[in-house]
Amino acid sequence: MLGSKNMTRIRLEYFDQNEDFASCLPRVATVLKRIATSNVDDWYHVELDQPIEYQIKVGDPYRYRVVETNHLLIRSRWTDHPIGDIEPTSVFIVLVEREQFPLVTPLQIEKYHHVAWGMCHTLSNAAQQGAPGDAAKRRA
Repeated sequence: MLGSKNMTRIRLEYFDQNEDFASCLPRVATVLKRIATSNVDDWYHVELDQPIEYQIKVGDPYRYRVVETNHLLIRSRWTDHPIGDIEPTSVFIVLVEREQFPLVTPLQIEKYHHVAWGMCHTLSNAAQQGAPGDAAKRRA
């Protein structure tokens, strides 16, 4: 189970919807917990090994400010492709700013910054299953 005692490790890569955010990825992260909104219960709070800095637009007229964080919310974009499976899945990537802690449920996702779509690769399952090339690496 994701976010349980055996913390799931993932790698997030850029997929689409915001080329400006592409330079922030890839990143390795730990899934901390599953969290619900008022209508879905499959958002995941993840902690990045290394923080990202990203410039977001705020206000009208637009101004910009830099957000530095190592916390994200992710959710699979594909039906029947949950986060944590052996096969990668496309995810929504949402920034969580430091001042937005603690996360309160039900989560109001619109209060966070959706920045891009990504691809989520499960690292811990790949290691348990024997990822392609692992045997060759052990022999080397």
